[in-house]
Amino acid sequence: MEDMIKRIVEMDRQARQMTEQAQNAKLNSAAAIEKKKQKLRDEYLAQARVLVEQNNEAEQKAADLDWERIQQRYSRRAQKLDEQFAANREQWVTQLFNRTIG
Repeated sequence: MEDMIKRIVEMDRQARQMTEQAQNAKLNSAAAIEKKKQKLRDEYLAQARVLVEQNNEAEQKAADLDWERIQQRYSRRAQKLDEQFAANREQWVTQLFNRTIG
């Protein structure tokens, strides 16, 4: 009978030890999963930041090119207007004078 009680106590001790090991393993797994989750999140955020920066640079270059084209187009137009004004100034002044006084 005493052997049987010792066996039951030993089995209970082993069961408690296995339960404790399982709980520790569960806690360690949860911590490892959380750590892995945070690592993946940080990696994805870092990649996203790099992509955003690359996109910003590409968009800025495209905007700069567009701006340069617009500036060139308006510069050519302004130059043409200046040339027309220089070529027709006296004629336009005379016409305005005649229309106003005339």
